[in-house]
Amino acid sequence: MRVHRVPALDGILRERGAAQCQAVRQPLVDTMGLIATISFVGVLAQLLGPAPPGDFAVRIVFGQCWNDSVDTRRQVFTRRILPEDVRTVRIQLSEEQRTQLYQAISAVNLFDYPEQFTPPLSTMTEPASEYEIEVQSEGRRHMVRWQDYGSSAPEANRLRDLLIALHGIFTALPAVKRLPPSRIICL
Repeated sequence: MRVHRVPALDGILRERGAAQCQAVRQPLVDTMGLIATISFVGVLAQLLGPAPPGDFAVRIVFGQCWNDSVDTRRQVFTRRILPEDVRTVRIQLSEEQRTQLYQAISAVNLFDYPEQFTPPLSTMTEPASEYEIEVQSEGRRHMVRWQDYGSSAPEANRLRDLLIALHGIFTALPAVKRLPPSRIICL
């Protein structure tokens, strides 16, 4: 089984013993034009745990500069191209991709985050990305809302890395790749 790993999550993986894994790095350009590096690690599934439960679903709103949202239960990805132009495509995740999502969310202990996440700030970055992530798993449902002003707190870094990694997974799907980029200017 091949599973994606993002270098920013290395600390989480080291805690689980994955630092010795061989990795192949491949650049992936996200919708903001930034380069994220995704590593393919064959043993991640064994290190992070089991496959997702049958009720596992994720809904994420990548706000502000991203203008994307995804709902795995409804199997849709939505992008706001312009304020009056919103496009939605159907997505189909493989069992491997569902497992990848489940493991990434489990690795950061998302259910331990408060509903309104406000980590301490040493500096403030504007514009701030806005996120909303809702997860259902094993009969539990949990939502985390966060306006990311650039906190360097470990919990903020883990959540930011998770959301960037998940955005990369979804934007790599063929149906999403066919969408035009958002033309909303982020100020």
